[in-house]
Amino acid sequence: MKTVDNYIIQKQIKLARHPLFNQITRESSLESIKLFAQYLSFWVMSFQDVLRINEMQMTDSEIRKVVHHHLVEDMGHEQWFLRDLQQLKVEEPNLKLLYSQDYIFTRDATYAIMSEVFRASSDIERVALIMSLESTGHIFFEYTASLVKRVGYSGNLKYFSIHHLDVENNHEIFEQEMQDFLNSIHLSEDEEKKICEIVDRVYQAFTIMFDGFKLLLGKQSKIKVC
Repeated sequence: MKTVDNYIIQKQIKLARHPLFNQITRESSLESIKLFAQYLSFWVMSFQDVLRINEMQMTDSEIRKVVHHHLVEDMGHEQWFLRDLQQLKVEEPNLKLLYSQDYIFTRDATYAIMSEVFRASSDIERVALIMSLESTGHIFFEYTASLVKRVGYSGNLKYFSIHHLDVENNHEIFEQEMQDFLNSIHLSEDEEKKICEIVDRVYQAFTIMFDGFKLLLGKQSKIKVC
């Protein structure tokens, strides 16, 4: 299983080099956070269903208990997100916006990730899906929290601030229990290959989403110049 751990770390390192994050590090205002707050909405509100349905597919009762604990810890994060929308004075997107062309990147990524819930054929793969989502979230929230702190707005936000990042980093119990479970199981080369393919697809989905955000940020900058 150590092979899979190392694989996820390498995927994190690669994702952290995405041009979107380079742009965020050069930001000196909350404009990019406001854009994320608008265009992330489809994913944020769907994420709870991804976790819930993934847990429902679990067949091992002990693993399901640990996964349920993780789900409970993540419950309510969409409320932080909605609160941040209000703090940032960003209007909640309506159905017309959610299904508009600009949201296509977020929708495509969300559908791709949701498909993994139904594609997984074992509890090991379902756990790998959660761990992949956790690892991508760590990258994203590190950069948003850093920007929010840089502009002195950490006390006003929860979803995009260090508050959320701290909660994600405190999932150590879940991650350790899952790690112990995975380390106790001998994975065949085929099983490792399937898990790495899940990791690949999750990271590809977020790359699609972040590519879209980068394009939208560029479009936003051009409008300001004009």
